[in-house]
Amino acid sequence: MYILVDNKQQVKPYRDECWSILYKVQKKLRQNEDITMDVNLVGSGSKKIVTKNGDDGTFDLDFNLILHRIPRKYKRDLLLLKRTIRQEIDSVVNSYNYSHGKDSTSVITYVKHDKQGKPVFHFDVGLIYADKATGNYERLVYEDSSKTILTWNEVFSSKKLNRRAKKIRQQGKFNKVKQRYVELKNQALSRQENTASYSLYTQAVNDVWQTII
Repeated sequence: MYILVDNKQQVKPYRDECWSILYKVQKKLRQNEDITMDVNLVGSGSKKIVTKNGDDGTFDLDFNLILHRIPRKYKRDLLLLKRTIRQEIDSVVNSYNYSHGKDSTSVITYVKHDKQGKPVFHFDVGLIYADKATGNYERLVYEDSSKTILTWNEVFSSKKLNRRAKKIRQQGKFNKVKQRYVELKNQALSRQENTASYSLYTQAVNDVWQTII
């Protein structure tokens, strides 16, 4: 069963470590591949709503790499783009006791282990393209289960989501978002669904939003 995690004592050291890793990756990609990006902590972690499965369970944080400049060779070959970014992150996390990135439909997952090899934390990295023409964000996702075709899918506006969360907080009802988020996490656990935390946080905000409009 999922429970909330103490943000200051348990989450902050890992959050700071992730920032350090991803800022190093940002620098390497700019220097080595001419790829420019911003790093964003997203979803529940950005709102200090972090959960773990039981007292001995691990927790996770979600980050987006917001890509701005992508050289033509990577635009033409999205598999190469994702592989290049994953390999750059892999090269940095080696010294932080993380396993190499595990590729999934929409994110790359990095798991940290203790000295006995037990998982203690993981973070997910999503690749987002900021379309200057439309102002929309598009997430890089696999179209097929064999992971041979990547495409850009438009995602729900993070600005719109943050506006809704702010208004919910202003009305003193943000605890309902936390409660709904934990409910959704436990529903996914009981159904053995591997749903991204960011997607569940988005649903929690939208569910509560529907009750106050």
